[in-house]
Amino acid sequence: SDVLLMYAEASLEADNLVSQEAYDYVKAIRDRAGVKTNSYESYDVASFREFVRNERGRELCFEGIRKYDLIRWGIFVEAMKGYVKDASDQRWAGSAKSSYAAEIGRSVQPKHVVLPVPSVELGVNTLLVQNPLW
Repeated sequence: SDVLLMYAEASLEADNLVSQEAYDYVKAIRDRAGVKTNSYESYDVASFREFVRNERGRELCFEGIRKYDLIRWGIFVEAMKGYVKDASDQRWAGSAKSSYAAEIGRSVQPKHVVLPVPSVELGVNTLLVQNPLW
């Protein structure tokens, strides 16, 4: 499913249009799971992009790659801050998990998109410079 979703995303971003082939790949994943999918005609570029992104989140939720998807799409900080808002929703408020997610979301900063260069490496190689956000 990861490869099919990568193809659908790459096809959409490369051509800036929803191809029948990309739609069929995503639909095959959803059909396997027994999930109803809207018709091909109901998607424009923006809605199909959101559809593929959400499907990646559902299908690959335990693979540990969501952060890197969000960073690639340029929405990591925004998405993490969304957890703060979601935690205040009455359906989730008060649970330990929502409080934990909100605290993580509150602490995310733009610098978390890149990793710092380790101090040891900076000390060994004086030509290295620290990432500007760190």
